[in-house]
Amino acid sequence: MYGVHDAHHAFSLIELLVVIAIIAILAAILFPVFARARENARRTSCQSNLKQIGLGMMQYAQDYDESFVRDIYVPPTNTSFYTWPDAIFPYVKSESVFVCPSSIETYHNFKFSLVRSLTDFSTGNYAVNATYSDSGDAYNSPGQQSGAKFSSLIQPSETIWCADATASATTLSSSFSWPNLASQPVGPTGSPERLNGTGTDLIARHLETINVLYCDGHVKARKISQLCVRGLSNQLRQFTLEDD
Repeated sequence: MYGVHDAHHAFSLIELLVVIAIIAILAAILFPVFARARENARRTSCQSNLKQIGLGMMQYAQDYDESFVRDIYVPPTNTSFYTWPDAIFPYVKSESVFVCPSSIETYHNFKFSLVRSLTDFSTGNYAVNATYSDSGDAYNSPGQQSGAKFSSLIQPSETIWCADATASATTLSSSFSWPNLASQPVGPTGSPERLNGTGTDLIARHLETINVLYCDGHVKARKISQLCVRGLSNQLRQFTLEDD
């Protein structure tokens, strides 16, 4: 007597195609979710960087008569310079703090030296508001090395100190400012959105938001358009010392 064997059912071509289609649909749904989750994690890491930078700049201010760290320092000889990352590095003690995890730029040749040549540019992914450098660009006034005083702040929690910015291999890109009303940007441009500045551009590289450090030390992700609110004097109010 012969034994009875179970029949084996093979997948048909149509069934295989249906399975593949389902997998493709699930992948199309899940991959953007995973990508967004990764970028959220990078945004959080970037915010941590800015908080550490803020603590370093506040410690610097405590040691230097409550003065803001300048964007750039130039000795009277005008043959060398150093920048705000150089100035606060003794308080931060980490090179990685100045590199945004979402940046695709690779210009991170930090030396953290108080004596740089005029072609040895400080490069990173964050920029400070040069408005607080008191007399503006130190190249024009090498003898005036003190930044503005914290006492000149009217609304610290609404005044921008440092933010996500573009980097460059050939230009000094550690600060941003608008010397006058005419030079201020009308609004955001490009994709990802950016706010064009004198020195470097502020850029929204975190899910269409930009991480911003305010002068009271708190960090927040904002839309670029939210930074373009103007005050009574028509200035971009979040970037000035005065209460607009």
